[in-house]
Amino acid sequence: MSVVIIATTNLHRRSTTALWKSQKRYIEIVESARDAIITIDANQAILVFNLAAEDMFGCTENDAIGKPIERFIPERFRFDHCCTHIHASGYSGSTNHNTPELYAVTGLRTNGEKFPIEATISCYETNGKKTFTVILRDVSERLRTEVALRKSEAQLALIVDEVKAGYWDWDLISHTLYFSSEWKQQIGMDEKEIPNSWEEWRNRLHPDDQESVLTAIENYIAERQPVFDMEFRLRHQDGSYRWIHSRGGLLRDHNNHPYRMLGINLDITDYKKAKELNLRRDSMEKAFRLYVASQTAIAIAHELNQPLTALSSYTDLALTMLPNANKDSQKFSHILKNCSLQALRACEVIQQLMSVLHKGETVIETIDINNSILEALDFIKMNGYLDLGAFKFEMDLADGLPLVAGNGLQIQKILTILLQNGLESMQESGRNTGIITITSRCCADDPSRVHVTVCDSGIGVEDTAALKLIFQPFYTTKSAGLGMGLAVSRTLIEAHNGKIWAEENAGFGISVHFTLPFVI
Repeated sequence: MSVVIIATTNLHRRSTTALWKSQKRYIEIVESARDAIITIDANQAILVFNLAAEDMFGCTENDAIGKPIERFIPERFRFDHCCTHIHASGYSGSTNHNTPELYAVTGLRTNGEKFPIEATISCYETNGKKTFTVILRDVSERLRTEVALRKSEAQLALIVDEVKAGYWDWDLISHTLYFSSEWKQQIGMDEKEIPNSWEEWRNRLHPDDQESVLTAIENYIAERQPVFDMEFRLRHQDGSYRWIHSRGGLLRDHNNHPYRMLGINLDITDYKKAKELNLRRDSMEKAFRLYVASQTAIAIAHELNQPLTALSSYTDLALTMLPNANKDSQKFSHILKNCSLQALRACEVIQQLMSVLHKGETVIETIDINNSILEALDFIKMNGYLDLGAFKFEMDLADGLPLVAGNGLQIQKILTILLQNGLESMQESGRNTGIITITSRCCADDPSRVHVTVCDSGIGVEDTAALKLIFQPFYTTKSAGLGMGLAVSRTLIEAHNGKIWAEENAGFGISVHFTLPFVI
């Protein structure tokens, strides 16, 4: 009997010690957990309330034990949270070893603040009594981050959409290359019209750009250059080439080996065209100002040479007659002689001015006259010469015209002057709408020349005599301007072995015509 009692006592002591150690480990785990842990009985009274729960709800363990869990749930959510989730865990078979379900609930701190929680509820049954352990995690910061991320993604998507950026993603391991729909649209392709492959992209590079682009990619991946930021041309579906500004970045693995390259493409064709037009405009304006100065000098020389020559002649005559005049003839002769010298010097200065202004050499090249017309229209539209409003351009350009021999900048300037004059004339007419028609064709009476016409519907001229005067230097009907535009245009056309003239239209406005020889 003593042996049995001793054995029983020892067994009880060991069981008690094991239970105490188990409870101690449980308490240590619960208290050290980063998530809030609350255990409640079947009546939803709190049995366990760990340190993380104290921090989460702003309530001490002593104040929470024995109180209903619903005090930590906003009133309007209490039925859903307590009855639905907790009861479901107790009566739907989700007990003991089954994986707990994750719930999204709303918590209530003791200061009245509401906040989002993710919770798991586990039901345990011991000696016929059920307890529920709720593990809760405050997801406020995560949700704020997700909202901020979605907002950033939405803003990025909006920006990408606004700037029409094409996205690309290159897998350096598998050599597959993904193109976004906007990327494909930049070269005139639909989603399924072009394969996502490195070879497809490489083959679309302009031949003159391939070596530099491929070398830059290789150097960037090998860390021989700090950034990948390039401009190159890609072949469009219609066979033309579009200018692309591409910028990319690398993703590297934990060993610093690159495995992906991502980037965006921007179609900058219009920007490049505008930039080129501006450069050509600056060159054209510079050359034009020189010709204006030249023509102005010629006009001034024409007006001054005659009186200066007459002055010199009269002075020489006076010197011839002077010996028989009076006693002061020697002094008077000296004065008149100086007069003659100064008059001759003035003539020489004007001749030197003309010589300097004519020193610039005119570069002759082959010109597609229709392209020159289109570029002149671009100058008018893109460089803000005038507010076009409801005024429009119509073109009737003959196909297959031979090339013209001439200076491209000068011909473009002539066309720009004619178009600008036509627009100003239509605006001065008081009408809100109007059309300028530009035509090109072979001359009817001379197939070796091109015939270009700019026809406006403006105020026209008072009489046919004025049609000849408009090409004279300093002739103008405007309140501002020197009246040298058409005079310079005539000089340039004639220097190209061409002809320019104006005709009054049957209705409104005038038509200005010019001819130029084709390349033989």
